[in-house]
Amino acid sequence: MAKHTRSVYTIRLTTKNLVKDILEPLKQLGLIETRKTTTGRGAKPHDVRLTEKGKNDILEPLIKNLADLTEMTSLDLNQPFENVVAQLSVDDKYIRGIALELFAVWIIRLLGLRFSKWRLRHYEATGGGEVDVLAASDKVMYNRWQIQCKNVKSSVGVDVIAKEVSLTFLTKADVAMVVTTGHFASDAVNYANQVTDNSRYYIILLEGDDVQRIVEDRTRIIDILNLKARRTFAKRELGISDLGDKLEELETEEVLGKAIKSVSEQG
Repeated sequence: MAKHTRSVYTIRLTTKNLVKDILEPLKQLGLIETRKTTTGRGAKPHDVRLTEKGKNDILEPLIKNLADLTEMTSLDLNQPFENVVAQLSVDDKYIRGIALELFAVWIIRLLGLRFSKWRLRHYEATGGGEVDVLAASDKVMYNRWQIQCKNVKSSVGVDVIAKEVSLTFLTKADVAMVVTTGHFASDAVNYANQVTDNSRYYIILLEGDDVQRIVEDRTRIIDILNLKARRTFAKRELGISDLGDKLEELETEEVLGKAIKSVSEQG
């Protein structure tokens, strides 16, 4: 929780003082209940859950506001991320379509973005094939995000990426993210990289393996995007293009930073 909060909101929050600075004050306000999962000196892990007051005063107004913005029900928005991902592959087209929209909303929530509007509600016409949403960030600087989620069994081709790039002229988006539970064709990846390397637009591709890592640990989405950003920085600003797929194998930004420094010193 501390790591995700630091990454998304760029605020000072240390894991060491999380209990004292965050959990204890919230507990005193009656908003949460906490329980240590281990005993002994220095034990830090806690189970945390909202109290009825926390649900009524914090969670319900938040979900209601999100429901009003997205035109979705509070019941749908309360579904766990794992359930949403599982429903992307059910036979019922309507459920699949709703799941895809919820999937897009979850991505926005995990990234700390602000929902703007649906670009087009697709599920009624295509049975949950794709959904587009516009969002914005006011963290550090303002930027607009254009997100498309593709729920298809076949690979996502270059035509999909080209369409998203062309639509940025209408949406005025700075970042175009395409998410699929499947995978991207090699020409789609190459085209996205070319656009990112040679234009002001930043194209982000998240595929099935990325989604699975996020399902296992939702905070991983920040690690994944940080790695992609560092890769783009290495190519654009340092002219490093020979790291290749090694970046996809690196697990932390610290390791990636050392790799970039090493290659820079060699060049």
